[in-house]
Formats: sequence, C-alpha cells, structure tokens
Amino acid sequence: MKKSILQKWILSSILIACVICAMMFLCVPNLTFQPSIGPKIFYYYNDSADMLTEAADCKEFISVLEPSEKVDSVYVLDYEPYDKSFAQFADLKASKKEVDSFMEVFRAEAKAYYSAKNQEFLSSIGADKNSQDYEIVTSDYSPYVHISYEDKFAFQRYEDEFIDNVKTNSDISEIHVTTPIESIEQAASITSSVTRYDMQDVLKDIGADDQTYTGSGLKVGIMEAGGITTENKHPELSGLDIRTAGDSSTEDEHAERVTRLLCGANGVARGIHSAYVYHTALNSSFIPAMNWFLDNLCLVINASLGFPSNAGKYSWASAFMDFQVRYNRVIFCICAGNEGANTNHYVTPPGTAYNAITVANSTKDAYIRNKSSYEVEKELKMNKPTIAAPGTGVITDKNNNLRAGTSYAAPIVTGIVIKLLGEAPALQLFPEAMSAILIASATNANGQSDKWDNRAGAGIVNYRRAREILKNSTCRAFCNNNDAQNSVVMTSEGFTAKKGEKIRAVAIWSANSKTSAWGDAVQSNIHTDYNMILNFVGSSDVSMIQRGGSTNMEFFVLKISLLVESTFRLDVKQANKKIINDDDYGALAWYIE
Repeated sequence: MKKSILQKWILSSILIACVICAMMFLCVPNLTFQPSIGPKIFYYYNDSADMLTEAADCKEFISVLEPSEKVDSVYVLDYEPYDKSFAQFADLKASKKEVDSFMEVFRAEAKAYYSAKNQEFLSSIGADKNSQDYEIVTSDYSPYVHISYEDKFAFQRYEDEFIDNVKTNSDISEIHVTTPIESIEQAASITSSVTRYDMQDVLKDIGADDQTYTGSGLKVGIMEAGGITTENKHPELSGLDIRTAGDSSTEDEHAERVTRLLCGANGVARGIHSAYVYHTALNSSFIPAMNWFLDNLCLVINASLGFPSNAGKYSWASAFMDFQVRYNRVIFCICAGNEGANTNHYVTPPGTAYNAITVANSTKDAYIRNKSSYEVEKELKMNKPTIAAPGTGVITDKNNNLRAGTSYAAPIVTGIVIKLLGEAPALQLFPEAMSAILIASATNANGQSDKWDNRAGAGIVNYRRAREILKNSTCRAFCNNNDAQNSVVMTSEGFTAKKGEKIRAVAIWSANSKTSAWGDAVQSNIHTDYNMILNFVGSSDVSMIQRGGSTNMEFFVLKISLLVESTFRLDVKQANKKIINDDDYGALAWYIE
C-alpha cells in the first residue's frame, strides 16, 4: 500500500514538473534555442558575353577573376529604417515653404540616423577606413555599405574577415559580391531614318507649352554614365547653375543634351535653379551620388543610363533606388533602355525599381520606337515601362545629327514632374501621387488600345491633362497605418461620367524595399497587396470593376455605355496583411476623357 502511494506521488511530481517546464517554454520563448539568421550572399561576374552571371560560391567567383580585377561588395543591412509620417500632407495642399521646411528637418534627421547605424556596423566588423587594400563608401540615407577591393588578391586577404565571419550576422540581410558593373548611356545615334521633331512641337503635343510653371527655384539631380556637362558649354545652358561631381570630370555631350532637354533655355522646365550632374560610371556610384543629391536637397533625380548586363532583373541598385523613393521621398525618373530590338528586350536596371517612373521612347507620330526596352523577367510581375515620352529626333549632336533614345525621353518626363511640383509642392512628399497623376493623364500611343501596353506603359505623358487632375482634385494620397485585411484605405468622392466618356483610373502604392529581394521572394517581401474597385453609386452601390494583382499598381480604362450621366466612386482596398509595420504610402487618381 505504501509503495503504491509512493509511486503515485512520484508520478504526480513528474507530471507537475513536465507541466511547469512546458509553461516555461511557452511563456519564456528566449529559453528555446534560436539559431542566428545570417545574410544571403550573392556572387556575380561578367562572363565572356558581358552578361552578369551568378557564381555558385566564392570559390567559383574567385576562379574567374583576373589578378588585377577589382571586386565590389555591397552590404544590405537589416535594421529598422528611419520613417517619419507624412499623413498631415495627404491632402496635397501644403505650400512650398511648408514642404521645404519639413524636408530639410526630415533629411537631416535621416542622415544622422543612417550615418550612425552604418558606422556602428563597420566598427563591428573591424573595417578600416584608412586601408590601402579597399575603399569604404557608406550611404548616409539608407542601410547600404559598399566596400571596393583594389584587386583579386586584396579581396582574398579579407574574405574571411568580411565575408565568412559575418555569415551568421543577423544585422545583415544580403551581401552582393560582384565584379564592377558598368553603366552605359542609353541613347543611339540616328541620322537619315529619323524625322526631326522640333522641341516646340514636342511641348505642344504633350501639352507642356504652358510656361506658367517652369521649375523656378527648384533643384534637380542628373545621373550620367558618360561624363558631366559644364555651365555655359552650350548657349541653351547659359546662366543655368550647374554643379558637377562623380567618378570623372570629363565633359560629355550626352550629359549636355539631357540637361538641355530637361532645363535648358528651350527645355521642358527651363526655370530650374540648379542642376546637379553626377557621373555614375558604375552601379556602386549610386550610393555616393544619392548622398550628394540628398545633401543638396534635390527633389527629383533623372537617370539617363542603365545596366544591360542584367537587363530585366531586380538588382541591388533597383532595390537601393526603391528605398530612396519609399523612405526618403525622392522622385526617380529613369530611361527604360534601348534593348527593345534585341532578343533580351528587357528594361535595364535600375529602371526595374518598382517605385521608379520608367520612361519609354516615342516618335513624332506617337509610335513607340522599336529599340525602346520593355518588360522585365516574369517572376517580378512588374509593369514596365511606366510611361512614354518623345525621345526620337528631338535633339541633335554637335554635328547636327538627329539623336534618338530613351535617354532623351526621360528628361522630358522629369521636366514635367518639376513643373507639377511648382504647382503642387506637396507632391514631393508623395512620389506615388506623382506617378498616379502621370499614369491617369497619359494619352494612348499610336496603336495602343485602352489598356496597359507592354511597350508604352500607360501611354504618352501629357502635362495639360496632368494639370487638370491637380485642378479638379482628382488625385488622393493615402497613408495606411492599420493592418486590417479587407479594409478600405482610400475612397474618392463621387464623380460623374456620361455615355461615350472614358474613366482612366490608377491606384499605386510604394514598394517598401526595406531590403532587396530576389527571385520568387520579390513579390512576397516587397509590397502589400491592394485592390482598386470602381463602384456605381445609385440607390445602392454596385461594384463594377475590381482590379487586383501581385504588382504595386492597378490600372483600367472604362468606356461608359450607360444611357444617362451616372455617378461613380473609386475605392482602394487592402487585400492581404501589410508586409511591414511602417505606414504604407499610396495614391489614387482618375481622369475623365
């Protein structure tokens, strides 16, 4: 009997102990073993066909290097980004003084935050800024650090210290190790096969001949692959304040032509105060270039360059620019590239950034030029290019030869962006709204039906129609700080349309790009999923169209067939849970034509 009682007591004690242990594991999670999560490491090199090829590992990467070949490594760090709410400006009514004041403080705070964080990281891995074997460049406005090694042997000397020893470092999201990736000027020399397109006619055709707003007092950043342009080099640039920096001080006619189209005496935004031209021969130059542009409070960046070696891909440079738009409120306009007639016809990075306004090249008769790049690799599920603009026959070189290329289409759009900022300064705080306005107000390219076109995007840019959207307040910005699945985050007021008219509507929201994402992970990691819904407003609302997909934009054109003038409303609805805890920023715009 006593033995039986003792056995029961022992058994009860064991059960109680098991329950206590189980409760401790449930209530105190840090008692469980959690292995460190380290960075993904990618190795890329230029193969014999000058295409970017991924190496299986570091050993393979080193085996293809020439002894004197430089090596770049870009660290994407995994700490919380600096995020400051812009919700108070969502009505887009703020004055330039209010916006400038806010941005000046915001950028100073962001710089202090990222500079300190990135320096902490460099100290933690023992990096020496005075080393003769490598050069360190840190982003002052984002979690990116670049280390460039003088040659193959310098990289091998520090491989253990800066690559192997950080493989379990949870403060790093990704490391990209590459041979230097060169950018190219995205323009082609054309003579007899191109029709001259006088700038006066260009401005008239895209509704930009109105000079009420010229970009007066604003600053623009210009990224160039071939070199820089200098003040007073061309008569059209006389009097323009041009600042230069970058890898080379070589004067380049390509840079001069881009600057003339954007803000020269006959350009789109001819009242711009200062143009900051940076020579970015390598994609690693994007980090110091953005430091310079943001330090100088440039509102818009024009990039007439690209990286054909990884056309169609979402590169780290694409992710880097997505970050600048999303978190630093930069408007980024870039040419799509001139690969359209090639087998690999894809848009060139960083035009593959989700948050970029990527520009195709149109002709005088409103066709899209066949050499203009289009589409991206299918797993990205990205609508590129965004929009088209005249870039064929609009500019000549010093020998009076007509030029053509997306390089010359991009500054046309950038100039229109600058003009719109002059009228509505608060658009600076919502790049998504700027994109939405340009898309909703575009006109169909020749041969384009009333839908998104794989070569023209939304169509050809039109400043006059974009201004109508501003005047009629048919654009709304939203800041979504909730995480309520299936909730409506933005609603337009009711608007009317009658038989024969068309409703052009777009909803667009920022890709967060806290870190970059590759392959199948891109869609699941980079942005929240929202839907756009068109409602017929009557005795009871009826949903007419719902657009939903896996990219960060929804778009449609609807021709009204109802017999009587009717009232409609647009909603933006959150389809799934948010990707991050930060606010999501987006915009809704519509145009009745």
